[in-house]
Amino acid sequence: DASEGDVQYFNVWPSGGFDFQSVRPQDDEDAPGYDLSDIPRPYGSQRMITFGQNHMGSDYQILLYRGGGSIEEIAAHFVTAMADEGWAVSSTHLRAHGSMDGAYPSLLFTKGAREAYIAMTQREDSRVVSSTVVVVGQKG
Repeated sequence: DASEGDVQYFNVWPSGGFDFQSVRPQDDEDAPGYDLSDIPRPYGSQRMITFGQNHMGSDYQILLYRGGGSIEEIAAHFVTAMADEGWAVSSTHLRAHGSMDGAYPSLLFTKGAREAYIAMTQREDSRVVSSTVVVVGQKG
């Protein structure tokens, strides 16, 4: 439970060889991978990692961005940009997690059979925000 200080993580490993350095960004460049056409990344952010797979009939994609701003600015970006792309914010998620003012600010969006969960973190005394985007889509 994140509200109790627990940590959640994804543990994935390919069936063949894997060179971790090959998926990391070089200097100010984006990491190898892709962006999702209907989930606009925060302006001026750097893509840190992209991961996607199909598991048991669902497509999962995880993208991590890092860039300048505040949690409030990045959340406002996602609310506006996602609405422009046809996504709806989940009011149930906001009620269940209190608000964007909590220790673990996040948003949940829906679009058809897809969900996009976006978690944002910012280090104290920093203008750098990390945005983790997790998208799941059911095959229909």
